[in-house]
Amino acid sequence: MISRILPLLVLHIMALCVHAQQTRIYTDPLGTYHRAKELYQKEQYSLAYPIFREISAGLREPDQGNYRIAYEEVEYYSIACALRQNEASAESLATAFADLQSDQALRQKMNFQLGEFYFRKQQYRDAVSRYEKVNTDNLSGREAGDLRFHQGYGYFTLQQFERAKPLLNAVRQMPESGNRPDADYYYGFIAFRDREYNEAMNAFRSVESHPEYGKVVPFYIATILFRQGKRDEALAYAENALKKRGSGLYDAELRRLTGLVYFEKRQFAKALPNLEAYMSSAEDPGREDIYRLSYSYYDAGQYGKAIEGFRRLTDGKDSLSQSAMYLLGDAFLKTGQKANARNAFSFSAGNSSNLQQREVSLFHYGKLSYELGYQDVAINGLRDFLTAFPRSGYANEARELMGSILAGTNNYREALELLESLRDPSENARRLLPKVLYGRAMELINDDRLSQADQLLERISREPDQPSVIPPAHFWRGEIAYRQNRLDDAIGHYNRYLGGTAYQSGEVSPKHARYNLGYCHLRKENYKTAQGFFDQVYRTAGPDMPELEQDAYLRSADCSFMNRDFARARTMYNTAVSQSWPAGDYATYQLAMIAGVTSPADKIRTLQGLDRKFPSSELIPFMQMEIASTYMADEKFSEAIPYLQRVLGSAGATSLKPRAYLRLGIAQYNLDRNNEALATYKKLIAEYPNAPETDEALESARAIYMDEGRIGEYVDLLKRSGRTVSTVQQDSLAYAAAESKYASGDLNASIAAFSGYINQYPGGSRLIDALYLRSEIYNKRKDFTNAYEGYARVADLSPNRYAEQAARQAARISFFERKDYAAAEKYFNRLKQLTGDRELRLDAMRGLLRSQYQLRKYEEGSGNAGELLNEKSIGTDDRVIASMMMGKYHQGKAEFLEAIDHFRTAVSLSKAAFAAEARYEIASCYFMLDDLKNAEKAAFEAVNKSGSYDLWITRSYILLGDVFYRQKDFFNAKATWQSVMDNTRTTELRNEAKARLDSLKASDK
Repeated sequence: MISRILPLLVLHIMALCVHAQQTRIYTDPLGTYHRAKELYQKEQYSLAYPIFREISAGLREPDQGNYRIAYEEVEYYSIACALRQNEASAESLATAFADLQSDQALRQKMNFQLGEFYFRKQQYRDAVSRYEKVNTDNLSGREAGDLRFHQGYGYFTLQQFERAKPLLNAVRQMPESGNRPDADYYYGFIAFRDREYNEAMNAFRSVESHPEYGKVVPFYIATILFRQGKRDEALAYAENALKKRGSGLYDAELRRLTGLVYFEKRQFAKALPNLEAYMSSAEDPGREDIYRLSYSYYDAGQYGKAIEGFRRLTDGKDSLSQSAMYLLGDAFLKTGQKANARNAFSFSAGNSSNLQQREVSLFHYGKLSYELGYQDVAINGLRDFLTAFPRSGYANEARELMGSILAGTNNYREALELLESLRDPSENARRLLPKVLYGRAMELINDDRLSQADQLLERISREPDQPSVIPPAHFWRGEIAYRQNRLDDAIGHYNRYLGGTAYQSGEVSPKHARYNLGYCHLRKENYKTAQGFFDQVYRTAGPDMPELEQDAYLRSADCSFMNRDFARARTMYNTAVSQSWPAGDYATYQLAMIAGVTSPADKIRTLQGLDRKFPSSELIPFMQMEIASTYMADEKFSEAIPYLQRVLGSAGATSLKPRAYLRLGIAQYNLDRNNEALATYKKLIAEYPNAPETDEALESARAIYMDEGRIGEYVDLLKRSGRTVSTVQQDSLAYAAAESKYASGDLNASIAAFSGYINQYPGGSRLIDALYLRSEIYNKRKDFTNAYEGYARVADLSPNRYAEQAARQAARISFFERKDYAAAEKYFNRLKQLTGDRELRLDAMRGLLRSQYQLRKYEEGSGNAGELLNEKSIGTDDRVIASMMMGKYHQGKAEFLEAIDHFRTAVSLSKAAFAAEARYEIASCYFMLDDLKNAEKAAFEAVNKSGSYDLWITRSYILLGDVFYRQKDFFNAKATWQSVMDNTRTTELRNEAKARLDSLKASDK
């Protein structure tokens, strides 16, 4: 029927339009209007629109008067048709109509049409602003329903849920409304959001079978059931929904919910496939989802997948992260990855959310640290464990592990602190104590902290549980006493070592003990006894004789020389020369001394042979001085002068030069060359005003001036030297008074008297004596600041009778007490230049090298290291520091392989601080070479074997983190740096690790 009526209606309208165009008069305007309105109500807007426009254009003024209401409606319908057809120009006409029209009903209806126009264009904010101006009384039932739904939907899209909710609910009460399913869905969503689960359930159930919403609401229904605590119902519904339909919009979420319910029921095998399905499509899964899936893998024994997931949860500080790290550690253990397990337990142990998991994690962290060789960390970790959980079921095992660690550790400082802190030590701990005391004493000896070492070694003699440690303890107490010049104590300890149970290890041996006893008696001038001990050290002299035996052989010869057994001494010195030993120059010198006993000429000839055979020998200046002295003893002054001048012209031999000047002046005086003698004395006085020879030179000059009647010149010379006759007399009296108090043992009065003399006579003839003796008192009282001041001044005024000892003391105080390594370098260097004593010179070289090492003067120090290594009979500690210096030198030049060789030498010779540092530097060199495998291995070795030296252990851990990072093993890098932050007491190193960790975390994000 409709298809027949519509063409007729169209024809009628067209005829009407033609007629209107022809006459422009309406014969039946109301009829045409009603027919157009009927088209509008049938939503045939394209047909109604031109009719309304034609009606509007054809109305005459009287018509407008006669049919005013119809005209306004015509205008309304015309604009409404344009809006319905989404004509852009209609918006402004509609806005003007809605805002200016006097008819309220038409104004509200136009606002509704504008709202619909905006709604269709999805301009929801504009739409709801128009809807808010409409009263539904002026709308049809359908329009009222559309308004409520569209306005509610507009509020919904604008997230104004409280305003949307009642409108959508109202539409739900309209059974005939075509918007009801939509209203049910959006109302249900808002109720779900507001946790009004019953309301939401009713709404969602209404559209459960809807072709579109039916793909979505099962997720909400299942979630509501879950949140209402109906776990089984939610599970059944979700599984049924997944079976019934094909791909749904929220299938992944339904899988997640299904997996969650099974997970809560601890049915992990059923949870796993659902969680896997969800995670495979989730772009940014939550931490809980990662944990649940990883735990399900863990429960299924799929440890590789579990590890992969748990490792993503390291950064949190909550219970979930702790549990993840706890399980990660166990998964690593089950797959044999102890190092990774240790790091995972470290994370878990640092979290207190679950105390039971923290307890187990802390124990396993300590245990694995022990098993992997991190002895220091194991001790700290197990100590922390016992402190936090003293009654744990693992406590006994922890104590046994600590005992095992101590039995094989070289972390003697920590071990000793721990053993000494025990209130009731076990039998095992008592047996360990002597061994730990001995090990710690060795560390202190290597670090030159001799007094502390001696105290520990003395304690060993009072410990009954370890008699095997007592003999080497006596040996080292003898070594300490010798170094401290307590010769009688040294002799007693060496003899007790030799008289006890046979014990030999490294330097601790009967040969070394007898060798050292020989030196003790030699320094006490007990030459016969000393010779007996030296003779027990060597066997047959030969070219391949070890250095120690060569030195003992020569010292035995020295003892024969001092006992005037010249025949034996001569034979032995000749053997040293003929075998081309390094000390051949010294043996030749001693042969010259023997020859001089009977024949000065033979003495001179032998000494001259030394000059030719050993042109670079350090004994050349001494040889020249000895020749000169021999000539002068025979009053052959002319022959002596060239040799004295050579001494004065030599680069070194500073200690000999004042004596050479004095003897040169004496020779010139005896040759009646008084002016030359005076010139020589003046040089001596000017260059060495504080040398003992200066006073003799002044006396000799006085004799010349007096003989020649040149008293005024002598007085001038005294003045230039800072002396006058009257001052000298007063000076002597003042010093004599101070010296008398010193001799009487009144040390307080001595300090006051010496200080008074120094202040009153700042250039006094006995200034050096006063400064030195006062410093000796200060040094005995451990007032190192004042002691250093005096020693330094005396050393600076060298040469003088105290210069060598003053330089030595100033250097040692600077190095050991003041930690002023620059000053130590200065005075060790001065001692080296001043002394002719072999032992003092070696002492100076050792101190100089150590000072330069502390100052990081590796290039200068490398030369000194080479020089020290060429010395005869140097100790192991000297070789260690020299090797460290050479290693640092090559390392600074990026010659890493050469550096590694030297550092390895240091490690092979020492177990003390330098060995710890050398192990770290080996690892560092490999890292710089990008040899990560060896860098990691060397760093682990540094951690495991560096004992009491926390600095190098911690630096090695940081380097390990760098290695892991470069290997892209970010988990272990993070764990290693975190361990440093948790355990180190050094702020600088903690900050260094933190900076690396923060950078890694930033990269993760």
